[in-house]
Amino acid sequence: MNLLFRMMRIFFLSMFCPRIGPFEESSVRFTVWPSDCDINLHMNNGRYLTIMDLGRTHLLSQLRLLWRLPGRRWFPVVGGVHIDYYRSLDPLQQYDLVTQLLAYDEKWFYLEQRFERQGRVMARAHLRALFLGPGGKVDPVDVVTLAMGELIPSPVHEVTEYWKGSAEGANAAGGDFIA
Repeated sequence: MNLLFRMMRIFFLSMFCPRIGPFEESSVRFTVWPSDCDINLHMNNGRYLTIMDLGRTHLLSQLRLLWRLPGRRWFPVVGGVHIDYYRSLDPLQQYDLVTQLLAYDEKWFYLEQRFERQGRVMARAHLRALFLGPGGKVDPVDVVTLAMGELIPSPVHEVTEYWKGSAEGANAAGGDFIA
């Protein structure tokens, strides 16, 4: 139930949050509730991934895309996540989830999400995501142009090479990736 309230909070914040550029950081503060914790009394590793969804939703709101996507029937889909956990988040601690678009290519958006507490990185995730629409994959150029009113070229970032290597390895092993 607390995730429902958190999502409602993100939707409420979306009406007032400042607009940002496509490669700027989006930050939202959360608290570790007891229901987020596992038997070790720290935030469950699976909860990090769920909270990351909320951070990406907040980023979409700051890019002014959140309420424009459903009308086009475009929906974000995560294609892969790599997360490293450095320090525990304990019950009732507050933390900031920082989400940033690092780059995009002809198919994927590459993002970083960091869980920070008092200036320290508690966990860091790199992921790739795309948008699907009625006709299949939506070109990232169309998404960026919708968000900014013009095309903003993607910076070059080394994370794209990591994911391209990961996809090649999975395809060779018979893995399916979103087309």
